[in-house]
Amino acid sequence: MSDEKPVLDVKDLVTHFQTPEGTVQAVRGVSFDVGYGDSVGIIGESGSGKTITALSVLRLVPPPYGKTLAGQVNFKGEDLLKVTDKHMREIRGRDIGMIFQDPTSSLNPVLALNTQLGEGMREHMHHSSQEVGRRMVNLFDKVGIKPASERLHNFPHQLSGGMKQRVMIAISIACEPALVIADEPTTNLDVTIQAQILRLMKGLKDEFNTSLLYITHNLGIVAQMCKRVNVMYAGKVVESGDVRTVLKNPKHPYTMGLLKSIPKLGSKEPLVSIPGMPPNMIAIPSGCPFNPRCPYVMERCRTDVPELRDVGDGHAVSCWLY
Repeated sequence: MSDEKPVLDVKDLVTHFQTPEGTVQAVRGVSFDVGYGDSVGIIGESGSGKTITALSVLRLVPPPYGKTLAGQVNFKGEDLLKVTDKHMREIRGRDIGMIFQDPTSSLNPVLALNTQLGEGMREHMHHSSQEVGRRMVNLFDKVGIKPASERLHNFPHQLSGGMKQRVMIAISIACEPALVIADEPTTNLDVTIQAQILRLMKGLKDEFNTSLLYITHNLGIVAQMCKRVNVMYAGKVVESGDVRTVLKNPKHPYTMGLLKSIPKLGSKEPLVSIPGMPPNMIAIPSGCPFNPRCPYVMERCRTDVPELRDVGDGHAVSCWLY
């Protein structure tokens, strides 16, 4: 990494939810950064805190039950947790784009696509109607929605799932943001459409030199899309580093388990699943939260919480084995 300050620097982020059963500790001191033009992945099982981390960065955690209690979210040197609501609305869309997991629920079903795509440009870039129209056609062409001039007048129900996700990508880059956060944008798409969407996102990221924070449970996508990766478990980052280093030489038993559970082409070896279930985030186990499922568990793991430590070449792991 260069000495240049990152576009996004998250430090010790803590987000909880209040429920009738107790406090859900969704994000527990997460730290990571994304450099300018960089691509960083966050991976982990469902419930590990990936999406809530992204929503906390954008201050979209639903009140009153959810609340970010501590930490810093420094975007271009400005702590987003301290700015006004008005300023935060200006940053969303203009400086930070978001691609949500389900485009069907993210698009307004009663508004034409041109209304939804042009909203950010009119609000943040103050373009004339003619300029907004030209940019919308250009954006639809870039994301492969053709004929663009006709499709702009469609409603979401007239598009397939893959086309809706292309619309969401066009909306996310409409104002040429410095950072795009993609939250499992290909989960509900079939494999061929997934590949098209990933190629599209990679091409647009390179074209606009946009920083990318990619959230997924798919290690293959991380290997394809990202330069660095953060592995999350029970609301914490348990391993981080260069993608090739982490995937070729995983240190944390949880990361090892994730890799062993991936089917390999031509391999006759049986798949190995991680035993047990992710922890109840209301009653997280003491010590290392992975200790009830870990094949290498020691007595210390049950009582003491390991810190994220550098084990060389920017590769960090939170485990008492090291």
